[in-house]
Amino acid sequence: MRPHHLPLRLRPPSPLARYAALRRPPPCRRIFFWHWHSPTPERQPLPTQQHWLLSSPVTITTGTSRSPVPSPSTSSSSSSSSSGSSYAPPPPPPPRKPTFTTRLRSSPAAALLGIIPLITLGLGFWQVYRLRWKLALIDELDDKLAREALWLPGRINVSKLPEFQYRRVLASGHYLSLLTVYVGPRTHEGTHGYHALTPLLRPGGSTILINRGFVAKDFCPGGAHYAESPLALEAAAAASAPAAAGLGPEVTVEGLLRIGTKRGTFTPDNDPQQGAWYWLDLPALALHAGGEEAGVQAVLVDEVFDGHAGLVSERLAKGVPFGRPARVELRNMHAVYAATWFSLAAATAAMFWALVTKGRVSGKGRKWRP
Repeated sequence: MRPHHLPLRLRPPSPLARYAALRRPPPCRRIFFWHWHSPTPERQPLPTQQHWLLSSPVTITTGTSRSPVPSPSTSSSSSSSSSGSSYAPPPPPPPRKPTFTTRLRSSPAAALLGIIPLITLGLGFWQVYRLRWKLALIDELDDKLAREALWLPGRINVSKLPEFQYRRVLASGHYLSLLTVYVGPRTHEGTHGYHALTPLLRPGGSTILINRGFVAKDFCPGGAHYAESPLALEAAAAASAPAAAGLGPEVTVEGLLRIGTKRGTFTPDNDPQQGAWYWLDLPALALHAGGEEAGVQAVLVDEVFDGHAGLVSERLAKGVPFGRPARVELRNMHAVYAATWFSLAAATAAMFWALVTKGRVSGKGRKWRP
């Protein structure tokens, strides 16, 4: 059978085909590179292969030395001259840049710094909520102060007092000067003193408590000028008139209705036996004035004084009590607090972003290190 009648795979190669086979890399080299880049854990050497176009066998093995891969221009000469040479694999690729989650896992400080902006942002929104609540409360109190003063009924429903707090009210009666108590200490523009509370006996009604205002410390019991103070002289006059049963002068008081205060964390407890009153405990003050048996209700009215600063200084120097002004004095710093928390949230968020993007080491050209 002549060669041209043989199947293609059985025909002998022509001289041109043999020359072309020497000019291109054999298929076994492609198999070698595919075997090297495969994801198998162990790199096994390829078996010895013999090209069907070449007269001598070509052996391809993997070695430990890393020699450069021959270029295509020299592939023909290298394949023909060094048929049994060893080829080393290419160097491994460089390590990839760590991802965002990898940096957070490797740096606890970055994870902690990422929580701080969320906390401060929540505190900022909470202060905004508190600001709205405080502004609504101030508007409500201003509306109550703008209304006309009303006369207190003979018997007051104590359960409804929170709805009328800071409402302007009027009450008339006689002071029970012998039952005056001093609550404090308090301060007024740097001057130490106390608030004088005196029960007011209303004709045909219950007895309530009147906060007559601030008195300097020297004109309070134990002070240097207490004996000559107006309150001491008033109590002495009431005691010297037994027919009046200790009643003081008849007055008409305009003030603001209050519901008392709560005891502070570091405020000591009151001691009625020693006459020491540190905070406004209305039930205890009403009991000290006689309680329900004497018709005393736990109702407090802060007397209003609308005089100018000159009259305040004059009363302060003479020991005459002066009440509070008819306005709302509520501290409102929630806007400042909200701005502070939002600023901290922005600053910590910027620090967190710089930490996870540029690394924990500052400086130009410094890379992130795990």
